[in-house]
Amino acid sequence: MKVGKRIGSALLAVALVLGLMGCQKKEEKETFVLKIGAVEAADDIVIKSLQKAADLTKERTNGAVEIQVFPASQLGDFSAMIEAVKMGTLDMVSGSGSYMSEVIPDKMVETMFFLFEDEEHFLNYLESDVTKAYSQKFTEETGIKVLSK
Repeated sequence: MKVGKRIGSALLAVALVLGLMGCQKKEEKETFVLKIGAVEAADDIVIKSLQKAADLTKERTNGAVEIQVFPASQLGDFSAMIEAVKMGTLDMVSGSGSYMSEVIPDKMVETMFFLFEDEEHFLNYLESDVTKAYSQKFTEETGIKVLSK
């Protein structure tokens, strides 16, 4: 998942909301909403996983935090969603690391699976300093923090 500039504030707000939950009457609680966009179809395992995470977040915060999942490019293609995160109108984007190739062309290597000997080789690449450098460069270029490969 890629996260915009607001996520630091969002996480701080979540912590504040959770900390104050015990100080407020139940009917006065407000819901903190985070929006995540994705290009995958609604029945894709990625979307199902995001929705499960959203459900667990809502459950474990007693409804204080809600994550709204927007699958199937409902909020635009990956480029449009990246721009929305940069503008602050979208909180997070989910997508494969190869989408970062729009900013860092060398990330396209992740779509060329024949270059990797096997799954272990690919996973080692994902944990490599090269991939970490790509993530850092993506953050520098876009202001968006990469949370996973």
